[in-house]
Amino acid sequence: MIGEDKDWIARNRSGPVSGVWGGLSMKLHPVAVILAVTIGAELAGIVGALLAVPVLTTVRGATRPLLTADSPPPRRPA
Repeated sequence: MIGEDKDWIARNRSGPVSGVWGGLSMKLHPVAVILAVTIGAELAGIVGALLAVPVLTTVRGATRPLLTADSPPPRRPA
């Protein structure tokens, strides 16, 4: 039964739910994907819902280096 589910996902990957499955493969938190799709649908309708996951991924990719950058070393007293 589990193998059948994986086959179904592979066959339907290019369908209208590909954004949600794409979020799973990009290791986005499911709640973040649901919120992004909901906000996208409210702001821009079906187009916003379809573009929500790619936009979320782009924002995450752009902000990740800023959030994980090493802090500068502490200054020594003079």
